[in-house]
Amino acid sequence: MILRTLGYYDDFVCIGGACQNSCCIGWELDIDEATCDYYRSVPGPFGDRLRSHMAAGSFRDEDCHTFCLTVDGRCPLLNSDGLCDIVLNLGPEALCEICSEYPRYTFELGDAVEKSLTISCEEAARLMFTRTRPLAINESPLDTEETGEELAGDDFADTEESEEDTFENPADDGFEEAGDEENEDIAPEITFLRAELIRLLQDRALPLKTRVIRAIRLTEKAQALINEAPLSETPLMDSLTALFREEADVMVAPAEENDCVSHGENPVAENDSFSHIVRPAAGNDSSSQAEDPTAEGDSFSPAEDPTAEGDSFSPAEGLAARLDLLSGCEVLSSEWTDAVDRIRTAFDRQTPDWPAFMGKLYYPRQVDYEHLLVYFLFRYMPRAAYDFDAAGKLAFAVFATLVIRDLDWAVFQEKGGDFTVLDRIRTVGIVSREIEHSDYNLDTLFEDIAFDEHFHAEGLIRQL
Repeated sequence: MILRTLGYYDDFVCIGGACQNSCCIGWELDIDEATCDYYRSVPGPFGDRLRSHMAAGSFRDEDCHTFCLTVDGRCPLLNSDGLCDIVLNLGPEALCEICSEYPRYTFELGDAVEKSLTISCEEAARLMFTRTRPLAINESPLDTEETGEELAGDDFADTEESEEDTFENPADDGFEEAGDEENEDIAPEITFLRAELIRLLQDRALPLKTRVIRAIRLTEKAQALINEAPLSETPLMDSLTALFREEADVMVAPAEENDCVSHGENPVAENDSFSHIVRPAAGNDSSSQAEDPTAEGDSFSPAEDPTAEGDSFSPAEGLAARLDLLSGCEVLSSEWTDAVDRIRTAFDRQTPDWPAFMGKLYYPRQVDYEHLLVYFLFRYMPRAAYDFDAAGKLAFAVFATLVIRDLDWAVFQEKGGDFTVLDRIRTVGIVSREIEHSDYNLDTLFEDIAFDEHFHAEGLIRQL
């Protein structure tokens, strides 16, 4: 087997007490069975303290235990310095599975174990958005002797910290139910499709909107091939390869040199509290190489986008479609309710200056939105290997990115046209925590996207 990671995965180190939105606050922390047994055996006063904060039973399993949060929503083992007393007293190896893994996310796809970092974690988001080189997909051999026991029976491991964070294994939900073991054969095709779509989305010779439209169109064609392909044979890969070869043949010439995207770092404002954090040393990922912190980002404008004058929704119409889709989700926190109110307020202004937002924030920082599209695509497209809905996974990636853009717009308006790296990390975190921290919300969105024409190819393009 191989290990496949996205971008800066190996650079991540928890920043502990420096974190302004701790994952130890506001989320119920389930304790896995092995760790629970260990906590029961810890001697002395600290062991007594551990056990005093453990509550038996949960909505999933009577044998499951969880830490009882304090009245202000903090983990009872989180001290006043923002550090974990379990780590300080017993070492990091004593953490329960959720605490030791988050923000890492694991998915087994074919012969690969894939890992990414959930962007609800502000340090994971910082690592993403202080890079402007295209996010690389890295592969390395995986020692199956070391990981086999862990992966067996846990093909889909999500470790986000909420009551709803244990996802059903997609191989059990649509894979075995179909009664066709050959369904797994689509994993190589989905891996290929995702790689080609990411390559297209990272083609910075073109405006981002053009790239996204092409990705939507190609995925629509790829979905038709998936729907028609007999899974017991092998022509699906050949058909997908031919599809992208044909696309490469008809690609338009690159934009003029002055239209191309600069590869500089996003500038970090001096008053951003993240500016004091030491940046990790460069690893194997080319996206982690040091870059010029003063260089500007993508400078495309609407006039340079050959698809910009198409039949599009107004900003308010596009927002209405997205908020309607989100209305079926459960609300996980007041933070999300406040975010929706802020978005509505921004769009309800009598003279909303949408062109100013697009010109001053969206177009200059298209790299941010490219990274988001690649992140969501890397993380969720693998599910199509089991439910065969590749178009829905791309639509989800575009939808989630547009919702983040909606909140960016609200913050941009509130701050009179200012938008810092810290704002970027916060808006991404709010949307990620609402969407990605809930199995119910993810399932609801995937299902609704499949049936809502606003998020099929034509409707999705009109929202861009």
